[in-house]
Amino acid sequence: MKTKFILSVIIILLVFSCRNEKRYQFVEYQKISGKTMGTSYHISYNSKGPSDIKQKVDSILVDINNAVSTYINSSTISIINQDSLASFLGEDNQDMLVYVLPSNHHFEENFSLSKKAFIATGGFFDPSVMPLVNYWGFGYKEKKAIESANDSMIQQLLKLTDFNKWSLENKNDSILVTKPNGAEIDFSAIAKGYAVDYISEYLESVEIDNFMVEIGGEIYCRGVNSKNIAWTIGLSRPEVTAKLSDFEALISLSDQAMASSGNYRNYYDIDGLLYGHEINPNTGYPEINSLLGVTIIEDNCAEADALATAFMVMGYKRTKEWLANNIETNAVLFYRSENGDIQSFATAGIVDKLKKL
Repeated sequence: MKTKFILSVIIILLVFSCRNEKRYQFVEYQKISGKTMGTSYHISYNSKGPSDIKQKVDSILVDINNAVSTYINSSTISIINQDSLASFLGEDNQDMLVYVLPSNHHFEENFSLSKKAFIATGGFFDPSVMPLVNYWGFGYKEKKAIESANDSMIQQLLKLTDFNKWSLENKNDSILVTKPNGAEIDFSAIAKGYAVDYISEYLESVEIDNFMVEIGGEIYCRGVNSKNIAWTIGLSRPEVTAKLSDFEALISLSDQAMASSGNYRNYYDIDGLLYGHEINPNTGYPEINSLLGVTIIEDNCAEADALATAFMVMGYKRTKEWLANNIETNAVLFYRSENGDIQSFATAGIVDKLKKL
């Protein structure tokens, strides 16, 4: 789908007073890190549990990439994006292709989760927007800004953008994926969150009670940090000129996931106009609205990841309406007011966890 903007995230351990500091019970924590999904991952966890988890974590991430990475030609998703490797359904429907592939848990889960997010957001989260993402220079093909938008071409690509037309069926040890001829999908706006969830489940399975998993800015925190308090995450200042270390707010997390998205660093300047990487599946153009950045707090990171992308396309007003009708989801929205100032809105469920800087 859309090349996901990676907000810089830092884990900040807050000490509010000398009196509180004396109460902290410092626990030995271990840290591992590595490269994956075109970015990096960082894990911090307490010493209780196995000390050699890196090999297993790296193996999990390799398996996920081999399922959903559009940058790996042999991945499951790349095979499905290549029309020449499919068969037509039949003479009565020459516009639809079908693929028969070995079952792949990671691909199937990303597909299912994407369908759920597609429905929940009224189509604003749509992984089939991939051809348009490539057209605008934000996809797995050559990353290059277009000199002038071709509306006719965009309208043609829009005809391929409808995740409703995609289906997946399990059959014995195989999966049958059906799609429109010429269509492509991209799970990059949900795969990092999915990987965070999957690794978190692995850590829990080996009885690690307190940990933080972060992949490209998508996070899940369980329990407490080394100072025996909730994990504290910095939310980046949503400005083009902001440094990676400039934060707009801090938020406390425990047994929750967080995902963020924004357009203010991943964009192209074309004739003085800034085109962000979030493509509106209804118009085919990069979405430009007052919403600068969003942070979603959810029970699982995959859902938070998908919603963060969808909200950037929906814009401030429509997102607030969605949140009012889905009170179980919590979010922080950064937007530009009519006078040009950066303003923020936080749902009631996380106001007490948020500290504005």
